[in-house]
Amino acid sequence: MKDGSVRAELGLHSSSARIHLVSWMYLLQVWFNLSDESTEDAVYDSYAMKRFLWLNFTNESVPDATTLGNFRHLMEENNLSEMIFEDVKSRLDRARFLMHGGSILDATIVSAPSSTKNTDKKRDPQMHSTKKGNQWFFGMKIHSGVDVGGGYVHTITAMTANASDISEARNLIREDDEVVYGDSGYLGLEKRKEIKEDEQLSQIECRICRRPSQSRITSNYAGDNWDKTIEHPKVSVRYKVEHPLLIVKRQLGYSKTVYRGLTKNLARFFMLFACANLCMCLRVGRKGMVAKDYYDRAIKAALSKNESLPSLAAGLVMQLERIALLQERNTQEYIEQLKAGYEGFMASEIPDAMRDWFAPWQEIIEGVDDKTVAERKPEILRLAGRMPIL
Repeated sequence: MKDGSVRAELGLHSSSARIHLVSWMYLLQVWFNLSDESTEDAVYDSYAMKRFLWLNFTNESVPDATTLGNFRHLMEENNLSEMIFEDVKSRLDRARFLMHGGSILDATIVSAPSSTKNTDKKRDPQMHSTKKGNQWFFGMKIHSGVDVGGGYVHTITAMTANASDISEARNLIREDDEVVYGDSGYLGLEKRKEIKEDEQLSQIECRICRRPSQSRITSNYAGDNWDKTIEHPKVSVRYKVEHPLLIVKRQLGYSKTVYRGLTKNLARFFMLFACANLCMCLRVGRKGMVAKDYYDRAIKAALSKNESLPSLAAGLVMQLERIALLQERNTQEYIEQLKAGYEGFMASEIPDAMRDWFAPWQEIIEGVDDKTVAERKPEILRLAGRMPIL
C-alpha cells in the first residue's frame, strides 16, 4: 500500500499530518488504554506525550480522534497488529532470547461489559458467560503459549469465555516443542483425539499440574506431602506464564474489553503482548550484574537434576557471567560449581534446538579458568546479554 493511498484512507490531507505520528499515537493509546478522543486530549495535556511524539505546535498539529480511529481500523483490517507481534517474536528469536523445545500453556478471562444499555439493546453476541470457582464471568478468553526458558509469549488466540482451556491447546504448541507445561485445566491433554492422532504431538511430554484437591493429606499425618513435592518442579516452571499476563492486565490496564467482537480485541492483544515481550527484555537489565538472590537461584537450578533443561542452561550462563564480573576475587569455587553443573547438563537428554542455543558457550566452559575468563570477559558479557529469563 503506497504512502499516498494510506494518507487518503486515513483522511490525512495536510502535509504536516504524518503517518508515523499517528502510529506513535496508537502506541500511546495501547500503553495507557485510552479511547481515541482521550488519546487526542492526553497529547494536548501531557508534556511527556508531546516529547514522545516530537511535536512542535508552532508548525505541526495533533491528528484528531477520527484520524486515529481510521488508523486503528486499518491496522485491524490488514492484520498489522499480528504482523508486529510476529516481527517482535522473530527479533527475539534471532537474538536468541526465545528458547525452543518447550511451551507453557495458559488462558485468562477478559471481562466484557454485560450491560444492555446500547443501540441494539443486547450484549456482545461473541462474548459468553462462564463460571470460575463460585463466580460467574461474562467475556472472552485469551489463550497464550509461552516459551519455557525466557517466559516470552510466542502464540496467542482468542475464544469465547465458555470454551475450555484444553480445547485450544493444539493451536498453542509449536512444531519443535518436546515438553508442555500447564495448570490443571489441561489435565488429560495427552489423551485428546487431536493429540493422540498427530505423530509429532503424541510424542510430547505433558507436565500438567494437578488440582490442589488432589494433593491434600489429613491433618493427623506427620510425614511429608510427597504429592506436593513431586508437583513443585512443574509449578516452578509454569509460573512464568503469569508474567506477561501481569504486564498486560495490570501495568497496561487491559483487564476489560473496550471493543465489541473477538477480532478487534485480539488485534489489541497482539499489540499488548508484543509490548509485554519487549518490556520483559528491558526488565532483565542486560547491563551487568543483577541481584545476588537471582544468581543464587540460577546456580541452584544449574546444579539440580530436577530442574528443566532451559533453567539448567541459563543457570550455567549466569554462573559464568558472575565469574567474569567478580574480577579480582577468588573465582575457583565458582568455576568448580560451573563445571559440575556443565557435566550434569551434558549428561542430560538435550533437544537439538537447545544445543544450538548453548553452542557458543561450550568452548568457553570446557576450558574455563581464571586466565581464560579474564581474556574473554567482553565476549562472555556480550553473550550473557542474550540470555533468556529464568
